[in-house]
Amino acid sequence: MNNSTEFPIIIGTNKDNYSLYDYIADYNYRNSEIIINAKKHNKKSIAIISQKTYNSDNEPTFSELYDYYNNIISEIKSMNYSMIYAKGFTSLSHMRVCTIICKENNIPIILTKLIDDYEKNITDTSLTSFIITLQSLGAYSVGFSCDLSHNTIHKILKRLFHHTEVPITLDIPCSSFSNKLIKDRGGSVFFLNESYKNCEYNIISEIRNEKVRKKDFTDSYAASIYDEVFFLNDYITLTQKIYCSINLSDILIDYEDEMVNALLVCITNKDDADYLIEALPFVKLPVAINCHEPDILEYVLKRFNGRAIVDSTSDMNETKLKEISNKYGAIIY
Repeated sequence: MNNSTEFPIIIGTNKDNYSLYDYIADYNYRNSEIIINAKKHNKKSIAIISQKTYNSDNEPTFSELYDYYNNIISEIKSMNYSMIYAKGFTSLSHMRVCTIICKENNIPIILTKLIDDYEKNITDTSLTSFIITLQSLGAYSVGFSCDLSHNTIHKILKRLFHHTEVPITLDIPCSSFSNKLIKDRGGSVFFLNESYKNCEYNIISEIRNEKVRKKDFTDSYAASIYDEVFFLNDYITLTQKIYCSINLSDILIDYEDEMVNALLVCITNKDDADYLIEALPFVKLPVAINCHEPDILEYVLKRFNGRAIVDSTSDMNETKLKEISNKYGAIIY
């Protein structure tokens, strides 16, 4: 990935709008490369996908989600789209699955979380957790969809800039667009919906006249679980090894020790992994996984709804341990 802080601006939808991309290519060099390659191979630009609807009392399993989104993404790839935009999702588990599948298929993915309640999303950690989890998995860009005032969006961005290593995508109506958002775009991608056509000239003029603000600080060294994010220091203090059983949820929920800041859970087989995955929604500390089998480690990390820590004191080959951990954005400690 290009580490430059001069992140691009995307304006458009899933239309084959190459002229607009070419017009802002100087600011959009990362995406312009994708678009140029797409044109050479007669590819379309961006395909938009929506979250699968489900009953909140009956969340689909990982396998069910994987099969559902894999069919959609495989079809999109066969139609020669060069990028996927997962628009306005609300569930991290759905977004993780989409990101994993796109990574396996070598197709870039942009994801936005739907924000419909300003007070809730500006004060809790769900948006930060979502961004840190997905960027560690290899998402091309992450962000949010909303219909909020530009002042509100500015406050959210200001909080997120310090935790993002990939461009932030905004899917906002042009009524929320302002020059202030361009001036503050320290590493942002602005993905405006179709109403951009009403003020396309003004937006492009502002973009061409504004220099990109350099990112001065990024703190993305964090573990996450669902809507919780845990910013880590250099010294992670682990619990004694916790062995899995049918009562694992009760053990992890009730675990309290002021001397530790992460749970060390031993995973020896797929049943252990499933016990841990079931317990995650109730865990209050980041989770470190101790595992000695490559296929079991991959199984649990693929299903871990967040960003896990991997215990480096494993019998596994160091190269293999790093390969699997990096594949799923885990932190080795």
